[in-house]
Order: sequence, then C-alpha cells, then structure tokens
Amino acid sequence: MKSTTFPPLYVEPSLRSAMEGVLEEGESLSSFTGKALRAQVELRRRLAFTMSAMPAAELDAMVAMREPAQP
Repeated sequence: MKSTTFPPLYVEPSLRSAMEGVLEEGESLSSFTGKALRAQVELRRRLAFTMSAMPAAELDAMVAMREPAQP
C-alpha cells in the first residue's frame, strides 16, 4: 500500500518539547507520531468491538459511572 501524508500538525511548543524529550535513540517526531496514531486507532477499534459486544445493561452502567451525578 502506498503511504500518504497528513497535513501539518500544529501543537503547543510545550507538547513538542515533551515529545522530543521521550524520543528513543534515532527516532524521529514523524515515526513517533505514526506509532502514536496507530496505537490510538487500534485502541479505539478494540473499544468499539468491546462496546458492541457488551450487553446494554453493562454499557448503561459504564456510562453512568463516567457521568457526573445529577443533584
């Protein structure tokens, strides 16, 4: 499959510094960003699969735990 590019990604200077601070030896910002994107896509796919297989009652309970309590 042919690779493609993303448009420029604008981030705060502090985020760029933080990213540069955790790069491994010889790793570029581009490869770091690519790894992070692939990991996030995989995480969301797994989450979507889990949510689709979860019974409605369990799903409702999970959503209720994440929402602030209503007075």
